[in-house]
This record gives sequence, C-alpha cells and structure tokens, in this order.
Amino acid sequence: MSCADEAVSEVKNLFFTDQLIEENILLDIYTPNSDGVQQIDLKRLNIDRVFSKKQIASKFLFKRVRLVDSVKYQEDYAIKTILEIKNEQKRLGKNFKNYYTLIPSRSFIKRKKEPLLFAQVDEHIFYLINSYLLEELEDKPFSFNAIYNWLIKKISIKTYTK
Repeated sequence: MSCADEAVSEVKNLFFTDQLIEENILLDIYTPNSDGVQQIDLKRLNIDRVFSKKQIASKFLFKRVRLVDSVKYQEDYAIKTILEIKNEQKRLGKNFKNYYTLIPSRSFIKRKKEPLLFAQVDEHIFYLINSYLLEELEDKPFSFNAIYNWLIKKISIKTYTK
C-alpha cells in the first residue's frame, strides 16, 4: 500500500466517523426519550441557553407552543442544528440523550420553520440547542411606518397601469 493510498483511506475514515456521529445525533433526536437523564456539568453550559421548564412555559406562553418529546416533530432539522449539537457535545465531552422541541399546541397550526430544540441536561433543566432560531421568533416592535409603507405599496400596485 502506497503512502497516497494510506492518506486517502485515513481521509475516508475521518469523513465516515463524522458522518456516523451526525447520524447517531439524528437517531437520538428521532428516538423516544428515556427516563434517565444525562448529568452534565451546568457550569460549563452557556448560561443564556439554559432554561427551566417553568422559564420555558413563561417565555413562550403567548406563542401557543408546548414542550414535547422531539419524536413528535417528524420534519427535518437544519444541518446547522445538527452541527451545533455535535460541537456542544465535543466541547462538553458528553452526549445529549433526551431531546425536546417546542411545537404548536394546536395540531392544525403548521409552522414552516424549524422549532426550537432543547436537550435535557438535568431533572428540570433544559439546554437550548438551536439558539440562532430564537432571534427569528422574537416579536418585532409595532411600527406605524411599516404599516404606512405596506399601504402605499398596495395602493401603488392597484393603481399602476402600463
């Protein structure tokens, strides 16, 4: 075996192990949660992404969402979310086990966007995985200027002639 063949086989092995880790993460997300909780040192977590169940309920009370097992959401998660889980697990040196997601409380309400994903890190403590989605969920402040621009646009479209 030549040196080039060994290098190619090492690169293939590296990509294979990365892909295997990502597939195991997806398998954990789409598998029902177990009763046991993976104990993770809370001091090593990003404090802005740590929530109790009560904090989640109060923060998202008027959004009409509920925290459920991640198995309930059968759509695809973004690659960015999977990579975020992989990086956090590598940084903490532990694997997340129980995943929860925030989905609409009514079944007829369909969200077009990926829901927030939490990992349970202690008995009643959850760690927000895809925090980049939190910015998208924030309510935009009410603006008369936005309404005015929308009205002008609608009026100009209706009165426009060629």
